[in-house]
Amino acid sequence: MFQPGDQTSWQRYEYDYVTEQQLSRALLRQGANGSEKRVDYENGLTMSCAAPVEHNATNVSDVRVRNLEIEYI
Repeated sequence: MFQPGDQTSWQRYEYDYVTEQQLSRALLRQGANGSEKRVDYENGLTMSCAAPVEHNATNVSDVRVRNLEIEYI
């Protein structure tokens, strides 16, 4: 769970994974290559991501954000 302004810190995923949003709001995702993308999530939204992925995410909402990530090992 991320409070407003909280960051995940840099994470590197070696395996594909899926994420499910459990509390809607927005995150700013920063990629290892310097890219930035604001992502607005809705409750129940699922996304799959292909490895390798390295990113940091910041809660840019004014409320907390919660998501569930499952990595395929």
